[in-house]
Amino acid sequence: DGHQECCRVRKVRPLRRQLKTLKAWVTGQRKDQSPGTRAEIPIVQVDPVFEGLDGGEGSLIKYNPLANVSTVDVWSFLRDMDVPVNDLHAQGYVSIGCEPCTRPVLPNQHEREGRWWWEDATSKECGLHSGNISDTGSAEGEVEKKDLYQSVPKVEKQSIEALLSGGGSHSTPAVF
Repeated sequence: DGHQECCRVRKVRPLRRQLKTLKAWVTGQRKDQSPGTRAEIPIVQVDPVFEGLDGGEGSLIKYNPLANVSTVDVWSFLRDMDVPVNDLHAQGYVSIGCEPCTRPVLPNQHEREGRWWWEDATSKECGLHSGNISDTGSAEGEVEKKDLYQSVPKVEKQSIEALLSGGGSHSTPAVF
């Protein structure tokens, strides 16, 4: 299909080099973003693809803090907080990647329809998150998605506003 080698050279190899200097990294993956590959991502996991500072399997923690956040909630937050966004979003590019592999989506299409549109929805990953793709035909090829924290409290908008205004209690959970 042509895109795997392109992604490997421009994204995967540079990220691999950088992650080897770290113990953890943070992604923006969401479960609703790509139901074919991201429906089961945990909030915190041992990275199934990359190695971290200590080297070897299990040496890198991968945080997916937006895993349970919906597209609607993300866009509401961006509007409420007046966060600048890429101008391409207004042109129908909902999921933005590199130029040859990204196109605008039509109304009512899922956001990932604009990425690698020639591929099956169960394999639409560039390599950065290839551990999300499981090989159901082989137990050996299946990646374990180990969630390190079974229960992470959901922080509501009111709690965040209370923290920002100084009105939060000592029991108000906050993770930054």
